[in-house]
Amino acid sequence: MDRPHGSTRRTIIESLKRQNGLTANELAGMLDITSMAVRKHLTQLEAEELITSTVERRPVGRPVNHFHLTEAAERLFPNTSDRLTVELLTDLRILSGEETVDRLFERRTDRLAEELNAAMEGQTLEARLETLKAHLDKNGYLAAWEKTPEGDYLLKEFHCAVSSVAQTFTQPCVSELDLFRRLLPGVSVTREHHMTDGEHLCCYRIRVSEAATAVS
Repeated sequence: MDRPHGSTRRTIIESLKRQNGLTANELAGMLDITSMAVRKHLTQLEAEELITSTVERRPVGRPVNHFHLTEAAERLFPNTSDRLTVELLTDLRILSGEETVDRLFERRTDRLAEELNAAMEGQTLEARLETLKAHLDKNGYLAAWEKTPEGDYLLKEFHCAVSSVAQTFTQPCVSELDLFRRLLPGVSVTREHHMTDGEHLCCYRIRVSEAATAVS
């Protein structure tokens, strides 16, 4: 399958962001192109210092290179936070206290919950997850959800669009969990992986009660 050069490059970058390490053959299989074509892109991305590789030595066969994004590649993904936001929040905390910062984020969560709950009215749980994923993608979070064999759901974010703020303030992450719980009533929502802890994604587990597959 032929792809535009820029489209293939972007797909490789997004795939590495989602998987946190893939081989050239794995990428070729995902993109339905030849390994040689993938390697040309990987060579160029390495030259631009957007990816790096680690060697996995196997008991049988040749060592395999796993490719990962570098910190420099983060600039290729949307980031709605910046130095000014952090400085303003820091000044607000100094001038008015931590509780004022809490209330600011609570107000934002209230606004988002009202907006999204209106869009989700009458939707099933899976439809709500899809609406939430679309909202997160629109805001640069590179989101996905899946159902586990146990019947739970996993909501994943492979990019933090407010990473600069989240590295300094706990409120964005607290507010996000609160928002998800308010948008997904009748289920248990817990965070299992957290980018601020150095992990490559944020992941939320949604545990469903026996009668919670439909939400009104």
